[in-house]
Amino acid sequence: LQSSSWQSLLGAFGEQSADVRRLDAALQRGLAAALITAGDALRSPEQATAYVHRALKATVSELAGLAGRADLKAAAGEAVVQRRAVCLAEGLHGACLATSARTQAAVWTAVVAVMGPLVNLAPVFRAAAAAPTLLKLAATVVEAHVAYLGPADAGQLCEWVLALLRDYSAANRGTHSVAPSAALQRDHAAQQVRELRALLRLLTAMTVHDLADFADSDGQAEGTTVDVTQAIFVGLDIVVPLMGGEILAVPKVARLYFDLLSYLLEVWPQRTAALPVEVFGRLMSTLDHGLGSSDPQVAAAATEGLGNLAAFHVTDCAAGGQGLAAHNAAGTGGRGLLAHFLEGVLRRTLLEDGGRDAAERAADALLALILAEPAAFNSMGAALLAQQREPALAAALTAALQQLMGSNGVQHSLSRDNRRLFRANLRTFLPRARSIVRSM
Repeated sequence: LQSSSWQSLLGAFGEQSADVRRLDAALQRGLAAALITAGDALRSPEQATAYVHRALKATVSELAGLAGRADLKAAAGEAVVQRRAVCLAEGLHGACLATSARTQAAVWTAVVAVMGPLVNLAPVFRAAAAAPTLLKLAATVVEAHVAYLGPADAGQLCEWVLALLRDYSAANRGTHSVAPSAALQRDHAAQQVRELRALLRLLTAMTVHDLADFADSDGQAEGTTVDVTQAIFVGLDIVVPLMGGEILAVPKVARLYFDLLSYLLEVWPQRTAALPVEVFGRLMSTLDHGLGSSDPQVAAAATEGLGNLAAFHVTDCAAGGQGLAAHNAAGTGGRGLLAHFLEGVLRRTLLEDGGRDAAERAADALLALILAEPAAFNSMGAALLAQQREPALAAALTAALQQLMGSNGVQHSLSRDNRRLFRANLRTFLPRARSIVRSM
């Protein structure tokens, strides 16, 4: 690190020399990552801090300078300005990718210094069709730094993500199309997928990393005024309207989306249940799509999410709450939401042989749905029996249905022991019921 050649390279990047400026954005990201990775070999934290500050000095100052331009609105359309903003952001992205315990504090200082400027530069990234660059940077910042942050810094990080999401929402509301792919321009469709993947990655980073640990059950970050879930649900409000069949057919997008949705329905079901009717309805429409997916990962995540939602309804109602309240009211077909899902899951479990793993995944969701809608379950059983004209088979089906919820000590409970007993009953029920139902 003390060699003249390395010091020259560090100085060139730190000053953003003409040679560095000629590199494309990906190379600048890689160069920054290499420089910061090398800084981890320095013996003292003080040396590492000075090294990182030198490496990122021009990146920080130039991003602040670009964001502070009086003519930024007009300059956003200039290719030179767009290229510099993207390259500088990618350099910072590379530094975050290479962050270690020794260099974290110094890299975080650089990130904090440009949080405001990056929000102000969002129009430049959009004009350059580089909105994913900014969203990916934000996701990497969360992933790289949140484990080291206290409540105050975590709150600042959350506020920054929320500002980026609100800016993105305001700029893109109503501008995306979810028409069939034949009606979309190829480049627009590809850009939409890139943006959605970047958004979903950012929202996932907000949930699966330590940032969520700062939140209480209502999502409020300890010692701050920041609602951790607010950023996540602002992002969800952006994403859900775009999740039409065309987008959900993209495996990488669908997997990210349903993994995120499953987590939210497990950790914050009450917040999800409080969504406006229209937003909640769109969310459930995508969940319905996921349950019928041929992708095992998507179907598993959707089933798990549904089970978490039904379990919340059962538990909250048992405690005197309203559960899903109006969201579960009977619709035009005379059935509530959970009754609709119960029929769908039960029919798929009976008619589709996804193997033991699929049945095990469906078991917890089925138990919660049956406990939430016992009348609907009995009605479905009666409907199946009405279709069976052979007395012997009808009797066998009746016995199988009674065995599912009426044997082995299964009770009206979602306890771990009761779920285990129900899974055992389901393993016995399925072979018997499938042979009868598929013969109809």
